[in-house]
Amino acid sequence: SSVKGKVNGKVISSIFNFQISNLLGLQILDLHDNQLETLPDSISALTRLTKLNLSHNRLASLPPGIDNQSETSIASNQPITGIYDLLDLHNLAASNNHIEALDERIADLNRLVNLDMAHNKLRTLPGSVGFLSKVTSLNLASNSLESIPSEVSSMSSLASLDLTNNKLREVPACHISSLSLSPARQLVCQFQ
Repeated sequence: SSVKGKVNGKVISSIFNFQISNLLGLQILDLHDNQLETLPDSISALTRLTKLNLSHNRLASLPPGIDNQSETSIASNQPITGIYDLLDLHNLAASNNHIEALDERIADLNRLVNLDMAHNKLRTLPGSVGFLSKVTSLNLASNSLESIPSEVSSMSSLASLDLTNNKLREVPACHISSLSLSPARQLVCQFQ
């Protein structure tokens, strides 16, 4: 049986570190449709988390950038942790936020199967996305992407890639041909 936590419906605007650290056995955390602007560092303590829904919030980054870290964590030389330490994560939904970039550490989430980053402000993707070999569904619709990195072609399990409503002018043929999408698989693009 899974342990679930659900807080949605524009109820909260912040999560405090002490609250998260009391939920160590949590496997599913649904925080969609709130007003979250940051995530606490202590989210990395949820090592059993397999599904995280952060959609429809006000997040600008995953994890919060160094500008959002407390002075005490910087002064004590503690490593900046967060979402990229959730190594058992299979599903990450972070659509409808204000996220402008993904960190290279996205590759650390090597058990991800579904990654939904639609309706954000992504301008680029790190090449490290190519190491997400278990991802079957990658939704990047409605961002500001002008290109996709060639490393996307290394995503061997990718079955669905949605790139609609971006600023793409083309998807290089080498990306598409090396994706090996079978007829049952889906590539959705829209070019400007």
